[in-house]
Amino acid sequence: MESANSFIDPELVQEFWRKRAELEDKRWTPMPYLNFEIEKVLESLNHERKLSILDLGSGSGSLSRHLTKPNDTLVAVDFESSYERFFLQDPRYNFIRCEVDKFISSQKFNLILLFGVVTYLNVEEEEVTYQNMKSMLSNDGLVVVKNQCSDFEEFSFNGFSKELATNYSARYPNSFEQRERLLRQFDQVEILEYPSWSKKYPNSAHFMFICRKSPSH
Repeated sequence: MESANSFIDPELVQEFWRKRAELEDKRWTPMPYLNFEIEKVLESLNHERKLSILDLGSGSGSLSRHLTKPNDTLVAVDFESSYERFFLQDPRYNFIRCEVDKFISSQKFNLILLFGVVTYLNVEEEEVTYQNMKSMLSNDGLVVVKNQCSDFEEFSFNGFSKELATNYSARYPNSFEQRERLLRQFDQVEILEYPSWSKKYPNSAHFMFICRKSPSH
């Protein structure tokens, strides 16, 4: 059950991302974030093997397309169909229009990404998404979840954002509570906080959660 202070407006979320998807300025966070994410995800991977990558809430795929090597494959999933245009020119890419908590496949993936998505899910949707990710992860695979988290108690924002110049709705989970939810599905969950230069607000910060199954599973 969601607490009163973590309510998000799904219609407002969809409207916001529909407008974002129309922009050619498609990267949500600045390039230093992307460079940091590429570095840390690659550090956690076995670089030599062929990868099957799943990017849930892909947007334009600015991270996942950077990670896809010539022999890899990428399945990108997003509810906003206009993002498909970023995946049409390469046979390694397959775009699927679907909400992330409703996507499930019999295919097993070596790398599953969930970047900047949890803040737009309620707790129930977040937990269902983790369950589905576990079922689609290969035994030696890696799940990487990244989003902005509250430094203290979970909170949400609903209203007009001066910075974004638009109405906005998002939920900011406590990082330790989010790790506990991930640990219900994955045996190992490492928390990585982004560098100090990324902290724009006094009550939140960006975190990456690197998740693995036990080798025996």
